[in-house]
Amino acid sequence: MKTALLKIKLFYNTLRKLAGGLTILALMGIVQSHANEEPESNQSNVIKLNTFTIIGSKENVDYLPGSGRFIDHSEITNQTYTDINRVLLSTPGVYVRQEDGYGLFANISLRGVDSSRSAKVTLMEDGIVTAPAPYSAPSAYYTPTIGRMRGLEILKGSSQIKYGPHTTGGVVNYLSTNIPDEASGYLKTSYGSNAETLVHFNYGQSFKTEAGKFGYLIENYDQRSDGFKHIEAATGYAGSDETGFVKNESMLKFFWEPNGDLQQRFDFKVGYSDFDADETYLGLADEDFPSDPFKRYAATRFDNIATYGTRASLRYSISPNKNLKIATTAYYQNFHRNWFKLRRIKTSTDTTYSLGSALATGGTALDILEGTAPGQLDYRNNNRDYYLGGIQSDIRYVFSTGEIKHQIDGGIRYHVDRVRRFQKDESFIQDDSGAIVSTISGPDGGGGNRRQAAESIAFHVQDTILIGDLTLTPGVRYEYIENEYTDFNTNGQPELITGAGTSSLDYVSPGLGFNYRTSQETSLFGGIYRGISVPGPRAHARSNVGLEKSLGYELGLRYRNDNGFNVETALFKTDFDDLIVIDNIGGAGTGNTENVGDVDSYGLELLVGIDPGLINKWAFSLPTSLAFTYTSSTLDGDSRSTDAESIFSGGTDGADVPYIPQYQIQFSTGIEYGNFAVYLDTIYVDSTYSTASNTTNQVNPDGDPDARFGAIDSYFLADLSTSYRINDTITAFIGVHNLFDKTYIASRHPYGARPGRPRTFNGGIELTF
Repeated sequence: MKTALLKIKLFYNTLRKLAGGLTILALMGIVQSHANEEPESNQSNVIKLNTFTIIGSKENVDYLPGSGRFIDHSEITNQTYTDINRVLLSTPGVYVRQEDGYGLFANISLRGVDSSRSAKVTLMEDGIVTAPAPYSAPSAYYTPTIGRMRGLEILKGSSQIKYGPHTTGGVVNYLSTNIPDEASGYLKTSYGSNAETLVHFNYGQSFKTEAGKFGYLIENYDQRSDGFKHIEAATGYAGSDETGFVKNESMLKFFWEPNGDLQQRFDFKVGYSDFDADETYLGLADEDFPSDPFKRYAATRFDNIATYGTRASLRYSISPNKNLKIATTAYYQNFHRNWFKLRRIKTSTDTTYSLGSALATGGTALDILEGTAPGQLDYRNNNRDYYLGGIQSDIRYVFSTGEIKHQIDGGIRYHVDRVRRFQKDESFIQDDSGAIVSTISGPDGGGGNRRQAAESIAFHVQDTILIGDLTLTPGVRYEYIENEYTDFNTNGQPELITGAGTSSLDYVSPGLGFNYRTSQETSLFGGIYRGISVPGPRAHARSNVGLEKSLGYELGLRYRNDNGFNVETALFKTDFDDLIVIDNIGGAGTGNTENVGDVDSYGLELLVGIDPGLINKWAFSLPTSLAFTYTSSTLDGDSRSTDAESIFSGGTDGADVPYIPQYQIQFSTGIEYGNFAVYLDTIYVDSTYSTASNTTNQVNPDGDPDARFGAIDSYFLADLSTSYRINDTITAFIGVHNLFDKTYIASRHPYGARPGRPRTFNGGIELTF
């Protein structure tokens, strides 16, 4: 109780000081509002009251003091993409590890950081953290659906200093549909291979009354598929083609701008997501992959993940004068998931195999998975509940000191999140025909029974200093975090506490960026910044896992003209210290979280866009772009992992970081003529290793067979789409993904070789009204 009161007092005093500071700034702004004209700049110095972005537009990228990308709605819809992986690969310096072929479970890396469950990336929607519990359990089993978004923002450099808690990898901000100014609606519906259907609908409007301006938007997104895999039959099991998913996301938005001389705005958003998939962690043995890469073993027929969640936010924005903007947001999210999945097998002689070991060992172990030998299939209900909530206040104040112009961005965020793990084991006994003859049910909580929670308060301040054509952006972020965990009994007394602990940590994360405009079309940018990734409460308090830190440098050049030609290139170097690997084996959900060592990452990014049709004033447009990335991401010293199952175990100095390709090249082009358009997107991803031991053999450092170890060959993919605008309201489209039907291993995690999505077709219509 005493600790709770001290926390409340500390938080109250902090808010009181912040409120006093904001009041002083507001008074300063009111006094100076007539004395100082708003600084002139090609970049907007004022946040619009309805802005939820961190970049705002493609044009604003030119003024960033670091590397960033704004992906607009057309880039997402040209290829009718619903897979976040395919959208992200158009950005240099961004890598993904595919898992399911649909982008249902994102594994995102920026500039060489570990990609597992996007745990090193701060994921946001409309500027609000959106991972289920970014402090307590950062593995992102929920990410917003890219198919319902109007855009996507990515920060990789010093311009990310305002965001956290995971900035060693960068920031990805999803932008939801805006409320329209006039009454309008949108409907997209499509049908494709494997009975994949999509229905996306929204409608909204804004209107004025005596009380002010109001607006609303309703939206629903529904996507479902039977899946492109099949579960093989056994003598005692008929097999199944049901390996797909059903995803539904709904959203409701309101805003109100009261009448009056003072600019004010209230924004409210609430959303609900529901997801069900017959998805598995188990891949294939290498010996089975060439003959039928899209099969699943009979032992996975019970695998299923079900999730649902609610998210809500209320934002109040006020502009006392044109030089001062303040926005305060309260937010809340709950999320539940239960992934019932196969985790290991036992032979009739009671020999236990992990799934990776079973695939690599073969013989009887593989026969059990195929349903041709008697054995025991051990399943687990990975049942977890997540919660997050908080309040954040951001301020922007613009003023001048002589010829020098300043834009101060400051903020404070109080945040809490927690995860409750309450898991139950179940086992299925099968005979030599693959038929299930009996079941065994473990105690409630027997598969994991614990709670983790984190409470944080973070501050940031950044000054954008404009001195002629030079913009300097120093900034700093400070955060204090309190952690706690409680372990409960796993042997039939689920309420009995067996262990508990608390800890606290804090960090300071400074950065300095610059942008120098050498001409109206060209600018240089660069900076140095400290990145941070925080460990989970239990890992920190119980296992003494420390902060992951990075020191990043970048230097780049941008060029953009009015004739449809633009270039951005950047050299980057990032030194990672005490790299944290979540659950050790890169997303397979076992093992222990560790600080595994240091990583040195450097490379070159190049993004080129050109439209020869616009340049040559042809009757048609030919939008073309190239995204090239060269990356060297290697261990700086031997890995400190003590767990042979870790994807970083056995790594030696200079070894490549798993799943980070040396070369990645994305090329896209299209033809737009009148009402007709056709687009071609291609991607080349270089070969990688699935573990830091950099072995091509399926053997872990202890010499035990393990299908997660090995190489991932390079691959080349192409997507083609075409659309025709029938009239001002209706557009028809057809798309082909994986045009050349390339068969390839996309990943060896969580367990064994997993295929990329085969060639699929879809077609449909878009209506605007």
